Amino acid sequence: MIAKKLVASISLALSLVGAVSGSSVDSSKIVTWDKYSLKINGERLFTFSGEFHYYRLPSPDLWADIFEKFKALNFNTASIYFYWGYHSPKQGVYDFEGVRDISKFLQTAKKYGINIISRAGPYVSILQGNY
Repeated sequence: MIAKKLVASISLALSLVGAVSGSSVDSSKIVTWDKYSLKINGERLFTFSGEFHYYRLPSPDLWADIFEKFKALNFNTASIYFYWGYHSPKQGVYDFEGVRDISKFLQTAKKYGINIISRAGPYVSILQGNY
């Protein structure tokens, strides 16, 4: 059951990359797995990943530098939270512009050949101020 949720989450992330970024990412790719790895359209993908909290680096111009460092470490994937407290500071208000521009973030990742594994909010296990 957990594995099915993981694959569903990864499939959703791949779909979101294409939908949110408006890029030419093929969101119809088939994600499967076996006991060794994930597969995308039958091609084995070994994930070497690091965590990237884009909301802790609120300067989109510096995202490329981080992805260059991922590549230098031979990582092919970044794992991210979609921190809804950052994008929706109050009910009914949504902000995906400027430093909160997820589309730009995903396009930058694509430019550097970094896959994204997303973990959607609303809860993120981090210190959120008022502590």
